[in-house]
Amino acid sequence: MATESVKIHPTQIQKGMYIELPIPWNKNPFVMRKFKVHFDYQVNIIRDLNLEYVLYYPSKSDAEPLPASSQAEKPAETETKEDTKAETQEQLKKLEWEKAERVEQLKAYRRSLQKTEKEFENSLKKIKNIMSQMGSRPLNAIGEATALVNSITDAILGADNLVLHLMTDAKGGDNMYYHSLNVTVLSLMVAKAAKIGVEEGYDLGLGSMFHDVGKLKVPKKILLKKEKLNHAELKMLQLHPKYGVHLLTITKEFPEKVLPIIEQHHEYLDGTGYPDGLKEEKLSALAQIVAVVNTYDNLCHPADGSEGTTPSGALSYIFKNMTGKLNKKYVDMLVKLLGVYPPGSVVGLSDGGIGLVMSVNSKDLLNPQVLLYDPSIPRAEAPAIDLSTTDIKIKKVFKPSQLKKEAMDYLSPRSQLNYAYYFDEAG
Repeated sequence: MATESVKIHPTQIQKGMYIELPIPWNKNPFVMRKFKVHFDYQVNIIRDLNLEYVLYYPSKSDAEPLPASSQAEKPAETETKEDTKAETQEQLKKLEWEKAERVEQLKAYRRSLQKTEKEFENSLKKIKNIMSQMGSRPLNAIGEATALVNSITDAILGADNLVLHLMTDAKGGDNMYYHSLNVTVLSLMVAKAAKIGVEEGYDLGLGSMFHDVGKLKVPKKILLKKEKLNHAELKMLQLHPKYGVHLLTITKEFPEKVLPIIEQHHEYLDGTGYPDGLKEEKLSALAQIVAVVNTYDNLCHPADGSEGTTPSGALSYIFKNMTGKLNKKYVDMLVKLLGVYPPGSVVGLSDGGIGLVMSVNSKDLLNPQVLLYDPSIPRAEAPAIDLSTTDIKIKKVFKPSQLKKEAMDYLSPRSQLNYAYYFDEAG
């Protein structure tokens, strides 16, 4: 196999070889554990690490190991001159400085994520509270929802540079709330790309957040059923947009102009959607945005979680099977927003590594932030690298079935994809 490695002694290393250091990322002076050796000082530094062996990748190398017999010659052969030793020490200091800088960047990134996750959890709690009040205190619920939506809308539409970030898994029965927040965030980010104004953004945000409120009137046994729904169950589920409109009009405070978003988010341009089978000319433009995002998120998170697809798989399905049903302009915007490698994608890297795409910068979609699979260190300490700061590129996207169990457990891809955003202050 092209990815096979061979154990060799460090004294066998020479320039042109692609190697892997058998020590954790945070215990060696190099930025990466796997790399091609380009300079003599790299050879000297690796030999000075006193490792029992290194891994050599023949298929990625331009040179072969030195003969094993050269180990005996190493002391005489490598009695380096003072200036060579000085250069090696100088380069080692540069490597250690670069590594320290990368560690600080990683710490800063994790601090940003902690802040983002806290804000995400706060938004989620507010949505739960809003939905819980819809039956008993609908006016309060709508007021709180409006304040939350306006805040999110102002943040997204007013940002110069947004980073879309993969959040933690949903827990125990909260999927509806996560879904509502996902659809709200992604719909507003599509609206930003479509240059929709702030007032329409407020309407879109409110409609996105309440698009599934009618499911509060659908029995949980139907919502949570993993087997195929029977005819009666399917008809009841397909009425949830109508239930939502009815629930919201009871208060007479919910903006009437937002109701089409809720009623039409399952309608398709060709008239094959539900509940009314409307065609394009009768559909709200904002409802068409929500229909695109809702379809994507539902593909990633069906009632039977085992049938969920990857982000790339969901986008591929939409392209292949939803032509003429969903607004192509908004589909294209969602694809551009999520990037070539959406958050949650498991990718193979040009250095032979595997990683989980965590964050996508709207200004550099080909170089996301990737959590690296490194079984030598705990997942909580795994390095997350910004590919734009390295020469590493993404070579392929893996399906979960293509990963070994240990890699699956470490990266935990696709169990629940939830999205939040933060601002790239450096962008």
